Amino acid sequence: MIHYDDVSFRHDPWPFGVAKNFFSPDLYDELSRTFPEPSLFRPDLTVGNRLSFDRLRSRRAFDHFFKTHRAWGELRRYAESRDFLTHSLTMLADHGIDLGDPDSGVFGFLRALKRGGLSRFRVELFLVILPADGGSLLPHADMEPKAVNICVSMNRPGEWDAALGGSTDLVWPNDPRNIFSLGTKRLAFDDVRVLDRVAYTPNQAVIVVKTYNSWHSVGPMECAGSRALRKTVNFNILRH
Repeated sequence: MIHYDDVSFRHDPWPFGVAKNFFSPDLYDELSRTFPEPSLFRPDLTVGNRLSFDRLRSRRAFDHFFKTHRAWGELRRYAESRDFLTHSLTMLADHGIDLGDPDSGVFGFLRALKRGGLSRFRVELFLVILPADGGSLLPHADMEPKAVNICVSMNRPGEWDAALGGSTDLVWPNDPRNIFSLGTKRLAFDDVRVLDRVAYTPNQAVIVVKTYNSWHSVGPMECAGSRALRKTVNFNILRH
């Protein structure tokens, strides 16, 4: 259902990956065509100008959407399965990503699989939209118990222009006292400098590995009057 055939990672100053062609073309077409209506999303202003559709805050509507849209329902079942964790964590181990298990590395990870070690992880699925007119995700380093976030772009052809922005930015705090973060700390855009930008392109997964310094952000986008929406589906791999 998902593909890690074309994945690249940078490891400095923290692990950050990009997977192209994450879904098969047919599945991506179906998912992007049936992406939830904006009316289902709720503002999430503590993290920037973002709207989210998740089970925590919209349980009834969230469950109903996945029950009534076949492709999305299959994706949710897969995301919450052992197969998804096996596929994703094996990929990370292949790229040298040690998530803190006693058995680190590829062979240690496979030993942990046989012992049921994946029970220490679970996956949450949620969807996000950022408006081209003012959308943003403040600089942050993610919060425990999140171990990995896999964020997949979901716009259809013609729905998003590169000129609108929307890149995922790897950033670094100007003040060294802000570098270490395991909690809810968020910074203003003026408080960081951009190390690199990953353009927002269709069917691409951005893979953020949570570390003490995994600072990243989106925006701010300032396309006044635009009705375009930056759409993503997110897989949060969480520690129990």
